[in-house]
Amino acid sequence: MALAEAKLEKDKEQIKALEEQRKQHREQAEARALVFKENRAKLDEKIEAANERAEAFKPKPEETLRAQTVGAMIFKFNTIYSEASGIVKESEILGRNQKLTPNERELLRQAMLKAGERLRYGAENFLPVRNTTDSH
Repeated sequence: MALAEAKLEKDKEQIKALEEQRKQHREQAEARALVFKENRAKLDEKIEAANERAEAFKPKPEETLRAQTVGAMIFKFNTIYSEASGIVKESEILGRNQKLTPNERELLRQAMLKAGERLRYGAENFLPVRNTTDSH
């Protein structure tokens, strides 16, 4: 009987130690969960602030489309009439061709001048718009 009571007492001590260990683990888990919750709240605030900033700078759909169109047109003019452009190089090579007749040379020159004139008149479309409501 004394042996059984000693074993029972030992088991009670082990149970008490395990309960104490569980209590410590639970408290540690609760502390970690609290820290996680606080960190998550801070992170959510940062995300919300970043989203608000991004929304403020987000272009409107029509502005995006207009910017893309303008950018594409600028790119075309910059590449088509650049030194590395095919049309510029082609005209230089053709201009050095000694077998062209004077008439062919003049026709090509006139075509290039006409293209330049069209571009010059087209460029006037982009001059600043005058305010016609000014009273003098």
